[in-house]
Order: sequence, then C-alpha cells, then structure tokens
Amino acid sequence: VSVKITLAGFQPIFTMSAQQKQLQTVTEDQFMKFKRIFSDSDAAMEWLESYFPEDLIIADLKGSSNSLWTISPPSRDTLIEMLKSKEEFPISVSWTVQRNFSLGAKAETASGKNVKALDEATKR
Repeated sequence: VSVKITLAGFQPIFTMSAQQKQLQTVTEDQFMKFKRIFSDSDAAMEWLESYFPEDLIIADLKGSSNSLWTISPPSRDTLIEMLKSKEEFPISVSWTVQRNFSLGAKAETASGKNVKALDEATKR
C-alpha cells in the first residue's frame, strides 16, 4: 500500500508505504462494523456484498513521510504566489494497492487519485 500527496503538480510533499508488518487482517466483527458505516448507501452496500473479511486489509500508515520534500527557491516563490492568487489550487492524493506481492509482475494492482481544490481559507 502506497500513498502520495501532491500540491499543484509540485514534487510530492508526502509519500508513505506500508509493508507486510504494517498490514493487518480484518475479523468478521470488524468487517461488519465497516459495512455498517455504509449502510445508508445502497450503491456502497451493493458493491460491498461481493466481498468478505479476508478481502479487506488494514494498512497502518505512519504520519511521517518516507521522503524529504525539497523545493527550489524559484519553485517556492511560485508556490507562494499560487497560494496568494484566486486561482484554483489543487491538492491530489493518490494511492496504489498491490495484492499478493509474492506473484511479482502477475500481482494484482489497484490505484486511484483524488484531486480537490483548496478553499480560500485553507490557502491562507
């Protein structure tokens, strides 16, 4: 499991990966509690019905990044100007999950990305 956070196309400000030791299996009780969270959404429940507790893993991602964010002085100035402007400022969170890592190239991989614009209050 890998997670990356990026501001407006700059180098990632946060990267984190969880390896085998940080991956926990889910009990039947935990799975049922998880499903109850989405019980008000018919679409979510329909999707979840085809899964079992063994299909869900809890990844323990620590709050500190695996990498140091370096930004050049010109890029820093550009970032500050972008934050001061009224233009949209995107933040993206992307993730990759690899299932059955022991299969190497044949391992199943799922990934996604969610991009949101920071509101003006957050930009300040």
